Amino acid sequence: MDSYALLKNKIKTKSAKIGIIGLGYVGLPLAVAFAKKGYFVYGFDTNQKNIDRLKKGEKYIVDIDPKEVLRLIAKKNFSPTAKPEVLKECDAIIICVPTPLRKVKVPDISYVVAAVKTIRKYLGHQLIVLESTSYPTTTREVVLPILKETGLKEEQDFFLCFSPERVNPADKKFPLTKIPKLVGGLSAASTELAKNLYSKIIEKVFGVSSPEAAETAKLLENTFRMVNIALANEFAIVCNKLGIDVWEVINAAKTKPFGFMPFYPGPGLGGHCLDGKEVIFSDNGKGIEVKTIDSLTEIISKDPMSLKKKINGVEYLKPAPNYKMLTFDVEKKEAIFKPIEMFSKRKTESDLFKITTNDNRNLRVTHAHPMFVLEGCDLKVKLARDLEIGDEIPFVLKTDFETKTQDNTVLKFDVINYIRNNPQLVDKIRVRPRIGSWSAFKEKIYKIKFDNQNYHDYIRGNYLPLKYFISAEESKLLSISHKDLLLCSGRGPSYMSVPAVIEATHEFCRLMGYYLSEGCITTDKSMRVRFCFNSNEKEYIEDVCAILKSIGIKYSLYHSKQWKASYIKVSSNIFGFLLKEILKCGSNCYEMNIPAPFLKLDKQYKWELLKGLFRGDGGVDIETGKASYIKNGKQYCHNRNSIGINYFSSSKVLFQQVIFLLHDFGIVPTFRKREGLLYIFGYKQAERFKDFFLGSKSKKVEAYFINNRKIISSRGFKSHEGFGTSIVKSIERTQGDYVYSAEVKDTHTIVTSYGTIVHNCIPVDPLYLSWKAKKLGFKTKMIDLASYINRFMPNYVVERVEKILKEKGVALNKAKILIIGVTYKKDVKDLRESPALEIIKHFQERGVDLSFYDLFIPYLKIKDINLKGVPLTGANLKKSDCVLIVTDHASIDYDFIRENCRLIFDTRNIYKKDFKNVIRL
Repeated sequence: MDSYALLKNKIKTKSAKIGIIGLGYVGLPLAVAFAKKGYFVYGFDTNQKNIDRLKKGEKYIVDIDPKEVLRLIAKKNFSPTAKPEVLKECDAIIICVPTPLRKVKVPDISYVVAAVKTIRKYLGHQLIVLESTSYPTTTREVVLPILKETGLKEEQDFFLCFSPERVNPADKKFPLTKIPKLVGGLSAASTELAKNLYSKIIEKVFGVSSPEAAETAKLLENTFRMVNIALANEFAIVCNKLGIDVWEVINAAKTKPFGFMPFYPGPGLGGHCLDGKEVIFSDNGKGIEVKTIDSLTEIISKDPMSLKKKINGVEYLKPAPNYKMLTFDVEKKEAIFKPIEMFSKRKTESDLFKITTNDNRNLRVTHAHPMFVLEGCDLKVKLARDLEIGDEIPFVLKTDFETKTQDNTVLKFDVINYIRNNPQLVDKIRVRPRIGSWSAFKEKIYKIKFDNQNYHDYIRGNYLPLKYFISAEESKLLSISHKDLLLCSGRGPSYMSVPAVIEATHEFCRLMGYYLSEGCITTDKSMRVRFCFNSNEKEYIEDVCAILKSIGIKYSLYHSKQWKASYIKVSSNIFGFLLKEILKCGSNCYEMNIPAPFLKLDKQYKWELLKGLFRGDGGVDIETGKASYIKNGKQYCHNRNSIGINYFSSSKVLFQQVIFLLHDFGIVPTFRKREGLLYIFGYKQAERFKDFFLGSKSKKVEAYFINNRKIISSRGFKSHEGFGTSIVKSIERTQGDYVYSAEVKDTHTIVTSYGTIVHNCIPVDPLYLSWKAKKLGFKTKMIDLASYINRFMPNYVVERVEKILKEKGVALNKAKILIIGVTYKKDVKDLRESPALEIIKHFQERGVDLSFYDLFIPYLKIKDINLKGVPLTGANLKKSDCVLIVTDHASIDYDFIRENCRLIFDTRNIYKKDFKNVIRL
């Protein structure tokens, strides 16, 4: 008899043993229902306390009588256990584990994955059913691959199905057996077996064509409810503004026998991001900026064109339209800038995951951040917590962003235009023609209104104070190209001139690299720009001096015998202002930053920039000669010839910029545990550096190629079309603070630290159907809007309470408030990001004296919330300025509450009649 026939017969004769994983409000009623029908049921749960409670006859699920459980245990129809090995005896296994976020939001499927991995150890000829709510394709793309690792085949050796739970705890009208059941199998045989099984305990069972149809049906049910609750919530707010009773309005509308179904407002329906220190690559039209997410969002938030909003403790930022972010087009396999649609910032409630690869790239993300992994030739998405050692994660290669001006000069900086609004600096600067003298313009200069000095002195000295030149230019007395001018400061020995327009030539780009690696700016009487080299690095010293001379910038050179160092010093406010304020390079090694426009120059200019950087902070390590070693007891000897080109920076941003530039040239470094240090290995990569260095470093590179006999490729990564991949080496939990999400248009990807490609962050509490749709290129506007309205409700409840108390003459920060019910759902012991938690946080932020009562939850000990429940006594009610009903548990004596308190704010319409001390939502 084959597996299908065998299982079908066992189900029919009730000889099948059934395993239920997860004994919560879904799993325990299911286990009891099967056991009452005569099946033997193993109830497996990892929580030993729940197992002990069941065996002692203690109640913890509202729908289940503990005496009934004890009777079934005594009859040997039900065996609750924490031992997973019992699963190998089961013919059917039903997974009923939680997906912690609210059912219409992105689920935490780690419990599902853990359950399936446990089943995998004992998988035989069994029917496996997933009941836990999740996003479409979970059964096929998450559960099935894990089970197939055993080598067994679905439909032949085992059977897999999805059947959404539809339990409504404490609902006596619709108990488990009265709620129709949906089943969708991967095969027709799987569907048929599941229908046969569930029909033994449920009156109506319907089969659908696939697990995806069943998964999506559950989402439609919950989304329908969420959208309509959002509509009711919005009506509640509008009715309150109009002075109309929303409950009366709903009761009036539901008298219509068709086309309307009543939904009721409430305090709310009850993400996943990058650490703020990860970098992103943005472009606002002026160049590519590489900044940490926290610093970039701070800059963008100050832009008057950006929009800001704070909802439930989450800060949302919509950047001005000109801001774009570097993303990766998965289909075209290319890096591309796309408009930033939204940033959000929130305080993290849990640890972060630090993901480290074999070449020591690392990234810190929340546990459910969607990561790309390479499977075959395609990039697939995994949540961070589901990553495994050995997974390959991608990073971007060859960005190729270049811009040129029409006259073939890549980039120019007009210093006058930058400093014209800086009066302190303008007053210290004079202007001279680069060729000729001001006497050629004396007729126009005569017309300038000078404060004190005679214009003859200026013509004779061949200079004009910059403030008068700017005034004459603005009044159109003078019209001279700034590239024909010099800006001068100081007199006598301290005299210094700088071109008014600096061109970013190849040489200037190399000078920028030297400054970023070996430069600094100090301020005394004037700004001083210093370059510091080891005195033996004569070639680099000469190169910097030659570039300064070609630009026309005077410098001094000092050699320190004590420190064996040489200092090139430029004492110039103008040159210092150019580097620090115009180009924003930074003034010390911790602040250094490649100017945004330079990252969009063509490759030869960026190559010269890299030369300066590596000549300053780079090095060359080579190993040559004979090397001996012992293997399998025998001694061997071979010629050794290897090269490692290294680079180090104390600036985190500059380090990421250098990685970006290297990747742009197809050069892939590896990294060391020491932060800010990278190495470049391999013959082909080293070839690119043949003309990079001068002096002793250049000789080392030459020696490597002279002695080389065998080409050794680079290590630590794999190259693909448009991207490379590194292998995950470790995944660690680490502490976090604030985390940030980002949404970009079209590609739905982000390029972050080390060029790593990740999927868009999922916002703080998105709907997982919306998230799945976005992965397929569709934006669910209705669902997202409903989610937004429902997220706003906790804040609205707090505002209403504040207003009500104010009318009673009580300030909110002086009030005592007692909250009734903190679980996310009536008669269920489950917080699941309950709206009560958001309400509590809002009250705490405003200094309210809070207490709560919930018969299911004795205390709240969650990040930022530490409250112990109080008993529901007359004394506790009477001393409260306001009692706020958030969750309407059935067994609470609401008449007792009304009779003993001064003021009640009822968000659940408990009190259908009007009472003097009751105000309804």
